[in-house]
Amino acid sequence: MASTRSLILLSFLVGAVSACAQKPNEKGLLVEQTAVAVSAGKFLQVLDESDRAVVGAEVLIGLREGQPFLGNRLRTDVDGRVGIPSAWSSAEDVTIQAPGFVRLTQLREQVGEHVYRLKRELKPATVLSGKTSGFGSLKTDGVLDVSLVFAALKKADLSTLDLTRLLSPDVDKQSVYGQEIEMPSNLSIPGQTESVLLLVPVTLNKPRYRLALEGDGSATKTVAAVAAQFDFKGMISDLQDGKSFFDLINRLKFKSYSVRSVAISPTAAPMTMDLPIAEVPLKSSIVVQTGAVPAGRAVIATALTDHSGDLIVTDVKRLMANEKRSLLTSYGGASTWVVRTLKKYEPTRVNFAGYDYEELSSIVLPANQTPVEDFLPTVSAVETRGRSLVLRPPRIPSSFVRTATKVTLSRIEILSRESIDLVAKTPIWEFVADGLISQIELPMLANDPWMVKGRYRWELQYSATPAGSEMPTHLSRNSIDFIY
Repeated sequence: MASTRSLILLSFLVGAVSACAQKPNEKGLLVEQTAVAVSAGKFLQVLDESDRAVVGAEVLIGLREGQPFLGNRLRTDVDGRVGIPSAWSSAEDVTIQAPGFVRLTQLREQVGEHVYRLKRELKPATVLSGKTSGFGSLKTDGVLDVSLVFAALKKADLSTLDLTRLLSPDVDKQSVYGQEIEMPSNLSIPGQTESVLLLVPVTLNKPRYRLALEGDGSATKTVAAVAAQFDFKGMISDLQDGKSFFDLINRLKFKSYSVRSVAISPTAAPMTMDLPIAEVPLKSSIVVQTGAVPAGRAVIATALTDHSGDLIVTDVKRLMANEKRSLLTSYGGASTWVVRTLKKYEPTRVNFAGYDYEELSSIVLPANQTPVEDFLPTVSAVETRGRSLVLRPPRIPSSFVRTATKVTLSRIEILSRESIDLVAKTPIWEFVADGLISQIELPMLANDPWMVKGRYRWELQYSATPAGSEMPTHLSRNSIDFIY
C-alpha cells in the first residue's frame, strides 16, 4: 500500500490542474517535473525481478516529455508506484529507467493499472574455480573423461539459449601430440593417458576449472558440474581436420551431474569451490528427430533437466536433415525441456561473435511434447532510420493464440581467441510488446544509452504461444551491430 504521506499528496493532486506547466525545450525534455492530475486509487508499479519496489524510477508515458500531455514524466514513490495521469487517454509507449537497471519500454501500452519488472544490470563477474571429483578409476580405453562447469538457467533463458553459453570465453592450453589446443577454462580434465592407434600415448591433466559468474544483483547462483566422455580418436581426427571445440559436440557423451548453490561475493572477489560430478546419473533418454533442414543449416538439440527450478543442461547434439538422435536426461516427462534451434552450420567455423550467428529459429517444449508446428521463418534484422526501428514480422500460423515482439539493445565485447571467438553482451534497453510490431519510435529521455563509444547490438525476437501453453514455444531471432 502507498505510504500515508503519498496518499495525502495524491489527494491534493486528484482533479487539480497543473500550476507549473512549461513547454519542452529544444530536445523535448523538461528540467522540472510537472504536477499532474491523476486517477484516484489507480497506479503503475515498478518492481525488480524479486518483486521488490524500485524507488525513484523514472516513468515516461509517450515518446518525449510534455507529449502527448503535460506531466507525462513521473517518479515512483517508496512503494514503486506512480498515480495514473488522468490525461492518459490512448495507447502509448511507457518507458521506465532507474539506476542499476536495464531500461524498459513497454510498447503500445493501454491505459490502466500495470506492473513493470525491471532487470538488474549485470555486475562485474565473479570468478569461481576449483577441481571436480568423482571420475572413478580412469583407464587407457580410448575415452577421454572430462567435466563441464556452468551456471544453471531459468525458463526465461530458454528462448535465448545458445550452445556457446556453455563454453567459457577464457581458455587454458594443453599439448596434444605437439599441437597446442585451447580448451575452455570451465572444462576440467582429470589426469589420464590415452593413445590413438600407433601414436605415442599422451597424458592430459587439467584438473581445475575456472568459471566467470555474471552478477545481476542475486545473492546466489546455481552451478552444475556435468561429467562427460569424449571419443578420443574421433576428437583427434576432428582437430586434425581443423574443426573447433564447438564442432565436437556429437563426440561428447554426458554421464551425470551435481548441483551446488554459490553465494556471490558483492566485491566480485575470486572464489574457490571443489565440485562433485556424479550425484545425479543420466539414465533416461529422449529421441529427437529432424525432417527437412535447409542447406547451410543444422538443428542444435539441447536437453535440460529441471532441478528445483534451475535448469541443468544434460545433453547437446547437432542434427542434420532427416536425422535421429537420443538426448540423455536424469528423468523424462514434463520436468525435462528440449530446445531445438535451427541455425547456420559451418563445420569449421570458429567465430561465434558475429551478429550473423544470432539468426535462428527455436522451438522450446517439455520433453513429453512433440512440436505440432514447424520452425517459424527466420526474420530480417532491425533496420534503423533516424530514431525509428523498422521490423519485418514473420508469418505466424493461426494455431498460435498469442504473439509477442522483443527488441534488446546491448553493449558488445568481442572475445577473440586462437581457436574460437565469442561475444559478451550487456543488455541496456529492452522493448517489449504483445503482438507483432513492425516499427518502434525511440523515446527521448535525458540521454541515449549508446552515447558511450563502442560496439552495440540490436537483437530482434518474435515469439508465438499455442493454446494451453504457459510460455512461448516458437521463436525467431536476428541481430545487427553498429559502432558509435
